[in-house]
Amino acid sequence: MQAQAHQPSNFATYHDEFGNPVFDTFFISADLGEGEDHLFAFRTPNDRQRAVEAIQAKGMPCQVLSHQEAFLLARGGAMAWLHHGDLPSEMVWSPLFLKFPARVA
Repeated sequence: MQAQAHQPSNFATYHDEFGNPVFDTFFISADLGEGEDHLFAFRTPNDRQRAVEAIQAKGMPCQVLSHQEAFLLARGGAMAWLHHGDLPSEMVWSPLFLKFPARVA
């Protein structure tokens, strides 16, 4: 899988559960065996690539998404999670929300 370069978003802003804006997000979509896709955001492309490899090693489908693809999934109601790799494992994921939903032409 070829690494995707960071794409700044001019159509959506994300925020964490405390309302803080989240920038430099690198997205994947994965079905973790529940029959629906979940959206995962990472702060670096290396973190995202390690996650893709780990999920695929477990035999679960996942794919790298652009910001627009991630926005459309989040707007459509997909659960979104932000990765905090520098925190203890029980706190590594937190919900990610759209702060300024916008329509994509």
